[in-house]
Amino acid sequence: MVLGHYHEWLEERAPDLAKRVLEDYQNLDNYFELTYDSFIPEDLYNTTYIQNHTIEVLERYAEGKYDSKNFYLHCSFPDPHYPVAPPGKYRDMYKPEDMKLPENFNNISGLYEHPYLGKYMKNPPMRKTLIREESEENIRRFIAFNYGSVSLIDHAVGQILASLEKLGLAKNTMVIFTSDHGDYMGDHSMLLKGPSPFKGTLHIPLIWKVPGLTKPAVTDALISSVDIPRTILDILKIKERYRPPLMQGHNMIPSLKDSSVKVRDSVLIVEDEEVGPRGPLFTRIAHLITEEYKLTTYGELQGYGDIYDRKNDDDELHNLWDKDKKLQLELLDKLLHEYMMTRSRFPIREGGT
Repeated sequence: MVLGHYHEWLEERAPDLAKRVLEDYQNLDNYFELTYDSFIPEDLYNTTYIQNHTIEVLERYAEGKYDSKNFYLHCSFPDPHYPVAPPGKYRDMYKPEDMKLPENFNNISGLYEHPYLGKYMKNPPMRKTLIREESEENIRRFIAFNYGSVSLIDHAVGQILASLEKLGLAKNTMVIFTSDHGDYMGDHSMLLKGPSPFKGTLHIPLIWKVPGLTKPAVTDALISSVDIPRTILDILKIKERYRPPLMQGHNMIPSLKDSSVKVRDSVLIVEDEEVGPRGPLFTRIAHLITEEYKLTTYGELQGYGDIYDRKNDDDELHNLWDKDKKLQLELLDKLLHEYMMTRSRFPIREGGT
Protein backbone atom coordinates (compact mmCIF):
# COMPACT_ATOMS: atom_id res chain seq x y z
CA MET A 1 0.00 0.00 0.00
CA VAL A 2 1.12 3.58 -0.59
CA LEU A 3 -0.01 6.94 0.73
CA GLY A 4 0.46 10.40 -0.78
CA HIS A 5 -1.55 11.26 -3.90
CA TYR A 6 -2.93 7.75 -4.15
CA HIS A 7 -4.40 7.92 -0.67
CA GLU A 8 -6.02 11.29 -1.47
CA TRP A 9 -7.50 9.75 -4.62
CA LEU A 10 -8.74 6.75 -2.62
CA GLU A 11 -10.34 9.01 0.01
CA GLU A 12 -12.48 10.64 -2.68
CA ARG A 13 -13.77 7.29 -3.97
CA ALA A 14 -13.81 5.03 -0.93
CA PRO A 15 -13.27 6.92 2.36
CA ASP A 16 -13.84 3.80 4.48
CA LEU A 17 -11.11 1.93 2.62
CA ALA A 18 -8.78 4.92 2.85
CA LYS A 19 -9.29 5.05 6.60
CA ARG A 20 -8.51 1.35 6.94
CA VAL A 21 -5.33 1.80 4.89
CA LEU A 22 -4.11 4.37 7.41
CA GLU A 23 -5.02 2.15 10.34
CA ASP A 24 -3.17 -0.82 8.87
CA TYR A 25 -0.18 1.31 7.89
CA GLN A 26 0.23 2.45 11.50
CA ASN A 27 0.63 -1.17 12.58
CA LEU A 28 4.28 -1.92 11.88
CA ASP A 29 3.66 -5.66 12.12
CA ASN A 30 1.52 -5.41 8.98
CA TYR A 31 4.22 -3.42 7.18
CA PHE A 32 6.87 -6.05 7.85
CA GLU A 33 4.76 -9.04 6.80
CA LEU A 34 5.75 -10.94 3.65
CA THR A 35 2.23 -11.20 2.22
CA TYR A 36 -1.07 -9.53 2.96
CA ASP A 37 -4.68 -10.25 2.01
CA SER A 38 -5.74 -7.08 0.24
CA PHE A 39 -9.18 -5.65 1.03
CA ILE A 40 -8.93 -3.14 -1.84
CA PRO A 41 -10.67 -4.11 -5.12
CA GLU A 42 -8.76 -4.15 -8.40
CA ASP A 43 -10.29 -0.92 -9.71
CA LEU A 44 -9.13 0.99 -6.60
CA TYR A 45 -5.75 -0.68 -6.16
CA ASN A 46 -2.60 1.45 -6.46
CA THR A 47 -1.42 -0.30 -9.64
CA THR A 48 -4.71 0.57 -11.36
CA TYR A 49 -4.50 4.14 -10.03
CA ILE A 50 -1.05 4.57 -11.58
CA GLN A 51 -2.23 3.00 -14.85
CA ASN A 52 -5.23 5.32 -15.10
CA HIS A 53 -3.31 8.43 -14.06
CA THR A 54 -0.62 7.71 -16.66
CA ILE A 55 -3.19 7.26 -19.41
CA GLU A 56 -4.91 10.50 -18.38
CA VAL A 57 -1.61 12.38 -18.79
CA LEU A 58 -1.12 10.87 -22.25
CA GLU A 59 -4.65 11.82 -23.25
CA ARG A 60 -4.15 15.42 -22.13
CA TYR A 61 -0.91 15.55 -24.07
CA ALA A 62 -2.61 14.23 -27.21
CA GLU A 63 -5.27 16.93 -26.81
CA GLY A 64 -2.55 19.61 -26.90
CA LYS A 65 -2.90 20.67 -23.28
CA TYR A 66 0.88 20.69 -22.78
CA ASP A 67 1.69 22.98 -25.74
CA SER A 68 2.83 19.98 -27.85
CA LYS A 69 6.23 19.93 -26.14
CA ASN A 70 8.16 16.68 -25.95
CA PHE A 71 7.22 14.76 -22.82
CA TYR A 72 8.97 12.55 -20.30
CA LEU A 73 6.68 10.38 -18.21
CA HIS A 74 8.02 8.28 -15.32
CA CYS A 75 5.44 5.63 -14.43
CA SER A 76 6.52 3.87 -11.22
CA PHE A 77 4.62 0.93 -9.69
CA PRO A 78 5.34 0.20 -6.00
CA ASP A 79 4.53 -3.50 -6.40
CA PRO A 80 5.63 -6.24 -6.00
CA HIS A 81 7.08 -4.80 -2.80
CA TYR A 82 6.43 -6.60 0.48
CA PRO A 83 3.94 -7.07 1.99
CA VAL A 84 2.82 -8.49 -1.36
CA ALA A 85 -0.96 -8.08 -1.61
CA PRO A 86 -2.39 -8.64 -5.12
CA PRO A 87 -6.07 -7.65 -5.24
CA GLY A 88 -9.15 -9.50 -6.49
CA LYS A 89 -8.61 -12.35 -8.92
CA TYR A 90 -4.86 -11.73 -8.93
CA ARG A 91 -4.62 -13.01 -5.36
CA ASP A 92 -5.54 -16.56 -6.39
CA MET A 93 -4.21 -16.48 -9.93
CA TYR A 94 -1.23 -18.64 -8.92
CA LYS A 95 -1.31 -21.48 -6.39
CA PRO A 96 1.53 -21.68 -3.85
CA GLU A 97 1.73 -25.48 -4.21
CA ASP A 98 2.40 -25.05 -7.96
CA MET A 99 5.32 -22.69 -7.50
CA LYS A 100 8.68 -24.11 -8.54
CA LEU A 101 11.47 -23.64 -6.02
CA PRO A 102 14.95 -22.73 -7.32
CA GLU A 103 17.55 -25.49 -7.63
CA ASN A 104 19.67 -23.88 -4.90
CA PHE A 105 16.78 -23.69 -2.41
CA ASN A 106 18.42 -26.11 0.05
CA ASN A 107 21.76 -24.32 0.09
CA ILE A 108 21.00 -22.30 3.20
CA SER A 109 23.19 -24.14 5.71
CA GLY A 110 26.44 -23.10 4.03
CA LEU A 111 25.53 -19.43 4.23
CA TYR A 112 25.74 -19.50 8.02
CA GLU A 113 29.47 -20.25 7.64
CA HIS A 114 30.00 -17.57 4.99
CA PRO A 115 32.62 -15.06 6.29
CA TYR A 116 30.41 -12.10 5.36
CA LEU A 117 26.83 -13.38 5.29
CA GLY A 118 27.08 -15.56 8.40
CA LYS A 119 26.55 -12.83 11.00
CA TYR A 120 23.59 -11.41 9.07
CA MET A 121 22.00 -14.83 8.65
CA LYS A 122 22.14 -15.23 12.43
CA ASN A 123 20.92 -11.68 13.09
CA PRO A 124 18.98 -10.36 10.05
CA PRO A 125 18.99 -6.55 9.85
CA MET A 126 15.91 -4.34 9.94
CA ARG A 127 13.35 -6.86 11.20
CA LYS A 128 14.35 -9.46 8.60
CA THR A 129 13.71 -7.19 5.61
CA LEU A 130 17.33 -7.70 4.52
CA ILE A 131 18.92 -11.14 3.99
CA ARG A 132 15.81 -12.97 5.16
CA GLU A 133 15.75 -16.75 5.47
CA GLU A 134 12.27 -18.25 5.10
CA SER A 135 10.36 -21.53 5.20
CA GLU A 136 9.30 -23.39 2.08
CA GLU A 137 5.64 -22.65 2.81
CA ASN A 138 6.19 -18.91 3.12
CA ILE A 139 8.41 -18.80 0.04
CA ARG A 140 5.83 -20.60 -2.10
CA ARG A 141 3.10 -18.21 -0.94
CA PHE A 142 5.35 -15.20 -1.51
CA ILE A 143 6.22 -16.31 -5.05
CA ALA A 144 2.54 -16.91 -5.88
CA PHE A 145 1.51 -13.48 -4.57
CA ASN A 146 4.49 -11.90 -6.33
CA TYR A 147 3.44 -13.41 -9.66
CA GLY A 148 -0.11 -12.15 -9.10
CA SER A 149 1.14 -8.62 -8.46
CA VAL A 150 3.39 -8.73 -11.52
CA SER A 151 0.51 -10.00 -13.68
CA LEU A 152 -1.55 -6.97 -12.68
CA ILE A 153 1.40 -4.73 -13.56
CA ASP A 154 1.69 -6.51 -16.92
CA HIS A 155 -1.96 -5.71 -17.55
CA ALA A 156 -1.43 -2.06 -16.57
CA VAL A 157 1.62 -1.70 -18.82
CA GLY A 158 -0.37 -3.26 -21.66
CA GLN A 159 -3.12 -0.66 -21.18
CA ILE A 160 -0.58 2.16 -21.23
CA LEU A 161 1.08 0.85 -24.40
CA ALA A 162 -2.33 0.42 -26.03
CA SER A 163 -3.10 4.06 -25.20
CA LEU A 164 0.13 5.18 -26.88
CA GLU A 165 -1.01 3.37 -30.02
CA LYS A 166 -4.58 4.65 -29.81
CA LEU A 167 -3.46 8.26 -29.34
CA GLY A 168 -0.95 8.10 -32.21
CA LEU A 169 2.04 8.56 -29.88
CA ALA A 170 3.68 5.14 -30.18
CA LYS A 171 5.50 5.88 -33.42
CA ASN A 172 7.45 8.71 -31.77
CA THR A 173 7.78 7.57 -28.14
CA MET A 174 10.70 5.73 -26.57
CA VAL A 175 9.60 3.13 -23.99
CA ILE A 176 11.86 1.73 -21.26
CA PHE A 177 10.72 -0.93 -18.78
CA THR A 178 13.04 -1.75 -15.90
CA SER A 179 13.26 -2.09 -12.09
CA ASP A 180 15.36 -0.81 -9.21
CA HIS A 181 16.38 -4.24 -7.90
CA GLY A 182 15.41 -7.89 -7.92
CA ASP A 183 14.38 -10.36 -5.22
CA TYR A 184 15.94 -13.59 -4.00
CA MET A 185 12.60 -15.35 -4.61
CA GLY A 186 13.70 -18.45 -2.73
CA ASP A 187 17.33 -18.56 -3.89
CA HIS A 188 19.32 -20.19 -1.08
CA SER A 189 16.03 -20.22 0.93
CA MET A 190 16.02 -16.41 1.09
CA LEU A 191 13.49 -13.72 0.20
CA LEU A 192 13.52 -9.95 -0.35
CA LYS A 193 16.90 -8.28 -0.79
CA GLY A 194 20.14 -7.34 0.93
CA PRO A 195 23.87 -7.14 0.24
CA SER A 196 25.15 -10.52 -0.92
CA PRO A 197 27.14 -12.09 -3.78
CA PHE A 198 24.01 -13.50 -5.45
CA LYS A 199 22.46 -12.36 -8.71
CA GLY A 200 18.83 -12.42 -7.53
CA THR A 201 18.88 -8.78 -6.44
CA LEU A 202 21.45 -7.57 -9.00
CA HIS A 203 19.99 -8.87 -12.26
CA ILE A 204 17.01 -6.71 -13.23
CA PRO A 205 14.68 -6.64 -16.25
CA LEU A 206 15.25 -4.22 -19.12
CA ILE A 207 13.03 -3.82 -22.19
CA TRP A 208 13.90 -0.90 -24.45
CA LYS A 209 11.95 0.19 -27.52
CA VAL A 210 13.07 3.08 -29.74
CA PRO A 211 11.00 3.74 -32.87
CA GLY A 212 13.19 3.61 -35.95
CA LEU A 213 16.12 2.15 -34.02
CA THR A 214 15.20 -1.11 -32.30
CA LYS A 215 13.51 -4.24 -33.53
CA PRO A 216 12.24 -7.25 -31.54
CA ALA A 217 15.28 -9.11 -30.22
CA VAL A 218 16.91 -10.54 -27.11
CA THR A 219 20.53 -9.80 -26.24
CA ASP A 220 22.96 -11.02 -23.60
CA ALA A 221 25.09 -7.89 -23.94
CA LEU A 222 26.13 -6.46 -20.58
CA ILE A 223 24.50 -3.16 -19.64
CA SER A 224 24.38 -1.11 -16.44
CA SER A 225 21.68 1.22 -15.14
CA VAL A 226 24.25 4.01 -15.37
CA ASP A 227 24.23 3.55 -19.16
CA ILE A 228 20.53 4.38 -19.51
CA PRO A 229 20.69 8.20 -19.04
CA ARG A 230 23.69 8.63 -21.34
CA THR A 231 22.12 6.48 -24.03
CA ILE A 232 18.83 8.40 -23.84
CA LEU A 233 20.66 11.70 -24.30
CA ASP A 234 22.65 10.28 -27.22
CA ILE A 235 19.47 8.99 -28.89
CA LEU A 236 17.92 12.45 -28.49
CA LYS A 237 21.12 14.09 -29.76
CA ILE A 238 21.39 16.34 -26.71
CA LYS A 239 24.64 18.33 -26.91
CA GLU A 240 27.27 17.76 -24.24
CA ARG A 241 27.00 21.32 -22.88
CA TYR A 242 23.38 20.66 -21.91
CA ARG A 243 24.15 17.47 -20.01
CA PRO A 244 24.94 17.09 -16.31
CA PRO A 245 28.67 17.37 -15.63
CA LEU A 246 30.75 14.25 -14.94
CA MET A 247 28.17 11.86 -16.42
CA GLN A 248 29.30 8.25 -16.53
CA GLY A 249 28.04 5.26 -18.46
CA HIS A 250 28.36 3.93 -22.01
CA ASN A 251 26.41 4.75 -25.14
CA MET A 252 24.45 1.54 -25.78
CA ILE A 253 23.00 2.56 -29.15
CA PRO A 254 25.12 -0.05 -31.01
CA SER A 255 23.56 -2.86 -28.94
CA LEU A 256 20.07 -1.41 -29.40
CA LYS A 257 20.57 -1.37 -33.16
CA ASP A 258 22.10 -4.85 -33.32
CA SER A 259 21.52 -7.32 -30.47
CA SER A 260 24.77 -9.16 -31.34
CA VAL A 261 26.94 -6.10 -30.65
CA LYS A 262 28.51 -5.86 -27.19
CA VAL A 263 29.71 -2.46 -25.97
CA ARG A 264 30.87 -3.47 -22.49
CA ASP A 265 33.17 -6.25 -21.33
CA SER A 266 32.16 -5.81 -17.69
CA VAL A 267 29.77 -4.07 -15.30
CA LEU A 268 30.77 -2.55 -11.96
CA ILE A 269 28.21 -2.43 -9.14
CA VAL A 270 28.97 -0.77 -5.81
CA GLU A 271 26.53 -1.23 -2.93
CA ASP A 272 26.44 1.03 0.12
CA GLU A 273 24.18 -0.14 2.92
CA GLU A 274 23.58 1.78 6.12
CA VAL A 275 21.01 0.66 8.66
CA GLY A 276 21.92 2.14 11.96
CA PRO A 277 23.87 4.40 12.03
CA ARG A 278 26.85 2.03 11.80
CA GLY A 279 24.78 -1.00 12.58
CA PRO A 280 23.34 -3.54 12.49
CA LEU A 281 24.23 -3.17 8.79
CA PHE A 282 26.91 -0.72 7.71
CA THR A 283 28.83 -2.00 4.75
CA ARG A 284 30.20 -1.46 1.24
CA ILE A 285 30.36 -4.18 -1.40
CA ALA A 286 31.75 -4.12 -4.94
CA HIS A 287 30.72 -6.52 -7.70
CA LEU A 288 32.35 -7.03 -11.08
CA ILE A 289 30.30 -8.87 -13.69
CA THR A 290 32.01 -10.06 -16.87
CA GLU A 291 30.76 -12.28 -19.67
CA GLU A 292 31.93 -15.40 -17.80
CA TYR A 293 32.27 -14.53 -14.10
CA LYS A 294 30.90 -12.51 -11.22
CA LEU A 295 33.26 -11.28 -8.50
CA THR A 296 32.10 -9.88 -5.15
CA THR A 297 34.41 -8.19 -2.65
CA TYR A 298 33.61 -6.78 0.80
CA GLY A 299 34.99 -3.47 2.07
CA GLU A 300 35.40 -4.59 5.67
CA LEU A 301 36.54 -8.14 4.86
CA GLN A 302 40.06 -8.31 3.46
CA GLY A 303 41.42 -11.43 1.82
CA TYR A 304 38.03 -12.92 0.95
CA GLY A 305 35.55 -12.73 -1.90
CA ASP A 306 33.10 -14.71 -3.99
CA ILE A 307 33.59 -15.74 -7.61
CA TYR A 308 30.87 -17.55 -9.56
CA ASP A 309 31.01 -18.97 -13.06
CA ARG A 310 28.10 -17.34 -14.88
CA LYS A 311 28.16 -19.87 -17.71
CA ASN A 312 28.44 -23.14 -15.80
CA ASP A 313 27.13 -22.38 -12.31
CA ASP A 314 23.86 -20.55 -12.81
CA ASP A 315 22.68 -21.52 -9.31
CA GLU A 316 25.77 -19.95 -7.73
CA LEU A 317 26.71 -22.91 -5.59
CA HIS A 318 30.47 -23.15 -6.19
CA ASN A 319 32.66 -20.27 -5.01
CA LEU A 320 35.90 -20.22 -7.04
CA TRP A 321 37.70 -17.67 -4.86
CA ASP A 322 40.19 -20.16 -3.37
CA LYS A 323 40.06 -22.63 -6.25
CA ASP A 324 41.63 -20.51 -9.00
CA LYS A 325 44.15 -17.94 -7.77
CA LYS A 326 45.04 -16.80 -11.30
CA LEU A 327 41.38 -16.07 -12.04
CA GLN A 328 41.05 -14.31 -8.68
CA LEU A 329 43.95 -11.96 -9.42
CA GLU A 330 42.74 -11.23 -12.95
CA LEU A 331 39.26 -10.29 -11.73
CA LEU A 332 40.59 -8.21 -8.82
CA ASP A 333 42.85 -6.33 -11.22
CA LYS A 334 39.92 -5.68 -13.55
CA LEU A 335 37.75 -4.56 -10.61
CA LEU A 336 40.43 -2.13 -9.43
CA HIS A 337 40.78 -0.46 -12.81
CA GLU A 338 37.04 -0.29 -13.47
CA TYR A 339 36.56 1.30 -10.05
CA MET A 340 39.39 3.81 -10.66
CA MET A 341 37.80 4.91 -13.93
CA THR A 342 34.59 5.87 -12.11
CA ARG A 343 36.42 8.33 -9.85
CA SER A 344 36.01 12.03 -10.70
CA ARG A 345 39.09 14.06 -11.54
CA PHE A 346 40.07 16.63 -8.94
CA PRO A 347 40.73 19.49 -9.10
CA ILE A 348 38.23 20.02 -11.92
CA ARG A 349 39.65 21.89 -14.89
CA GLU A 350 37.79 25.16 -15.49
CA GLY A 351 37.94 27.53 -18.44
CA GLY A 352 41.44 27.96 -19.87
CA THR A 353 43.25 27.15 -16.64
